[in-house]
Amino acid sequence: MVFHYVTIKNSSRDTLAMNNYCKTSYLFIDTTVSSSGFYTRKLIKTNGCDSFKVLNITFVAPNRDTQNISSCNAYTYKGMVYHVSNSFFDTITSGSCDTIRTINLTINKILSTKNLSDCKSVSFNSKTYNSSGIYTDSISGICDTVFTLNVTITPNRDTQNISSCKAYTYNGKTYHSSQSFSDTIIGTLCDTIRWVNINVIKKAEKKTLTGCGSVTFNAKTYTTSGSYLDSISSGVCDTIYGLTVNIYPIQNTTINKDTFNSYTFKGTVYTTSQILKDTLKTINGCDSIISINLTIKKLIKDSVTLSGCAQVIAHGKTYTQNGVFKDTIVTATADTIRTLFITILTSTKDSISATSCNDYRFGDSVYTKSGLYNYKFKTTKGCDSVIVLNLKINKVNKTVQRVGTQYISNEPDSAGVSFQWYICNPWRKISGATTRVFTTTTKASFAVEVKNNACADTSDCVSYNSSGIAEESINSLSIYPNPTSSIIQIDFGMYIQEAELSIFNVVGSQVYRQKVNKSVKETIDLSHLPSGSYLLKIRSEQFEKTVKISKF
Repeated sequence: MVFHYVTIKNSSRDTLAMNNYCKTSYLFIDTTVSSSGFYTRKLIKTNGCDSFKVLNITFVAPNRDTQNISSCNAYTYKGMVYHVSNSFFDTITSGSCDTIRTINLTINKILSTKNLSDCKSVSFNSKTYNSSGIYTDSISGICDTVFTLNVTITPNRDTQNISSCKAYTYNGKTYHSSQSFSDTIIGTLCDTIRWVNINVIKKAEKKTLTGCGSVTFNAKTYTTSGSYLDSISSGVCDTIYGLTVNIYPIQNTTINKDTFNSYTFKGTVYTTSQILKDTLKTINGCDSIISINLTIKKLIKDSVTLSGCAQVIAHGKTYTQNGVFKDTIVTATADTIRTLFITILTSTKDSISATSCNDYRFGDSVYTKSGLYNYKFKTTKGCDSVIVLNLKINKVNKTVQRVGTQYISNEPDSAGVSFQWYICNPWRKISGATTRVFTTTTKASFAVEVKNNACADTSDCVSYNSSGIAEESINSLSIYPNPTSSIIQIDFGMYIQEAELSIFNVVGSQVYRQKVNKSVKETIDLSHLPSGSYLLKIRSEQFEKTVKISKF
């Protein structure tokens, strides 16, 4: 027998009560509290047991007072400098309670206005002012004094009138015509703003100049007709000339002359390409220079005989008819006038019609669909010959569906179509079962032989199953094209007595619904729907199927 001695140690709980606590906050172990209430903290003792500290504290409003401070200069309060009057709060910590103190600080400075004027600049408090205006300055003492300075700078003013009969130079600048302007005269005490009126009066004359290409006057050349001003200094005064310049051009005419074999110019025969010059006089007595860019080529005449299938291409031109044609071939040194004798070899085109069951071999291809097909081969002269085949493929729909006790051939009942039903395993003909619909309650497998004019085929054996659906019904369904831009075709692969077509968008809302009766194929127009993905649901007595379709 084993005895276990167990010692149970108790946890401890200490409560600290603080009533009428007038400070703004209290640090309780690791948490600062600022509102009245009970607060608990858990501690771990060395013996592994928990120890709880409980604080019961009641906060009361701290003391409040006001301190008014006046100063005529900037004032420093607890390290912060105030330049203008301000009111703010401060918390004074002393003893068991805090005091919230309102500080009202008033800064009173001495204000003064001073008017200063001079003709150049004024100085105040070691600062110089060179332009008129209103300025602010301060002088520090026991109390600061703020001065508003009204500064007025008024320089001296006078006028100087100057007359001259030629160009006049003032302060290094030459004036050829009368002009007025302002100048500043720098003085020792004051500056003078001087208004200068310069009046230039020159002798004036008119002169007409005429020339071929250009004229020269007073060492200046004029190449364009027009009116100009020029001046000539002679003696004390200048003379201003008003010039009327008439410039008649020296005409330079270039003529491009293309010819064959030779060219005669002013009695001289030229046989090579070159530039010829000639000079004539115009009615104004100016030269007229004629440049002739002479190009002499050889002229060649020849003929060629050409033939081709449907067309002949010669020197970039296409010919589609027999005949004799002229063509000119131009090169840098010679032109060739060529006579073309064109013979167009014709291609042949024929057509045939054919009817076949299931497929038809035509040339190197086997076709399984009705339509027009082209077969191309070469004739003995190398031209294409085309035979167009108008093909009709008769196909027999050998699929079968079962509805209840009825087995239904999906081949439409029309002229030239016959049916014969068989029972499978063992295979034997069912006498009298020669219609499209065969009705029986026998649970077995059945097949039908379908003849459509010259074509015949036999269906697979269709057995009865628990769903009452022919096994290949759903697999024979075809939907195309998918994706589509607008129209979608549904080929049920069987005869549908009645069905419902529904289209749903990606959020499950129905956007299209259509009833189908006695149909093998149906067409749906999706052009009114936006691009995206949809679900097409087909529900009939034979089957139910949902297909994803896309519109772009």
